[in-house]
Amino acid sequence: MDLYYKIIVAFYFIDILILLGFSYENRKELASVKVTENIKILITQVFFLSLILYPGIFDQLKLMVSALTGADQLSSIAVVVCTLAVKEVLKYTVANFVVKIKYKVNFKQQLKTAVMLSGLLLVPALWIPYLFYGVLLTTCGSLLIQLISKKNQGFTGTDLSPLMDSELRNAINAYTVQANAGHIKIFQYYNDEPNAHVVSNKEGTSLILSTRLIHDFTVKEIISVVSHEIGHEKRLHTPINKFIRLSFDIALILIGYTILKTGTAAGLDLPIKAILILSAASPLSTLKNILISFLTRQQEFQADRFSARSYSARMLISALVKLKAYHKPNHHKLIASLLYSTHPSNEARIHNLKKSIL
Repeated sequence: MDLYYKIIVAFYFIDILILLGFSYENRKELASVKVTENIKILITQVFFLSLILYPGIFDQLKLMVSALTGADQLSSIAVVVCTLAVKEVLKYTVANFVVKIKYKVNFKQQLKTAVMLSGLLLVPALWIPYLFYGVLLTTCGSLLIQLISKKNQGFTGTDLSPLMDSELRNAINAYTVQANAGHIKIFQYYNDEPNAHVVSNKEGTSLILSTRLIHDFTVKEIISVVSHEIGHEKRLHTPINKFIRLSFDIALILIGYTILKTGTAAGLDLPIKAILILSAASPLSTLKNILISFLTRQQEFQADRFSARSYSARMLISALVKLKAYHKPNHHKLIASLLYSTHPSNEARIHNLKKSIL
């Protein structure tokens, strides 16, 4: 348990440094949702790290709660509830008065989390392996169902309508036949940004184009963008990303199982096990963001190469040059790019495509 304890503390320090770097990089954009969320997570991380480094505080809290409840088991659960409540109050106080972020305390959500966590931690030791394997099988089964049925691959855009431009529709159909992409239904939706999406579900494969893309780009440029999106579909990028995300969920289950089993064997109190489980979630989430962001950037290059081979690198370069006018670059912010940038810069993509022409 001592080794695990050191690993958790190390992960925490790394996570806090990443969050501090992100907050500093984006200090002029505190009102944005991502910055606000990261600062709240940062406050939480510092709070939990202080509890892990100074676990004696639990003994003091337990004595106070025991005086009120008179039951050791109930007092342990109450300590978990109190810890989460104090964390939420601290987050509220710092966010409002130090960082100037308007943030409401969600005690209902915290109480729900505490009750679920306490229920998990009260499971008898003999049942833990069965509970673990049940959750693991359910999680893996969920992934298999998603991959087979494709039920979760949808589109959140509204007011979809069939593509009206017959010239563009015929040109896209001719390309999909040539690229062996099968029959694709083509839709359009109103949006002020040029975008294209390929969506697969049990009804088949659909191509969805924004009105801005249709109006501002030439037919050949649109087909180059479409070929890029079909490249994602051909290379199975969506199932791969789902598998990786689910692998992190399974890793979190494994870590929770390890904490429960080794913590019980080491005689750790319930609040300590609770904090260790909670402490594993956020660093793992940061690691997942970094890996997914890196992977999706590589997938963009793969889709570009597919577009260059199956249609035209020059046309995709022309489309990317136009797209630069619509998208604000954030690649100059190192940590923001590391954590959240799912696309490489247009300059990098254009440079890569030019090399494929030579």
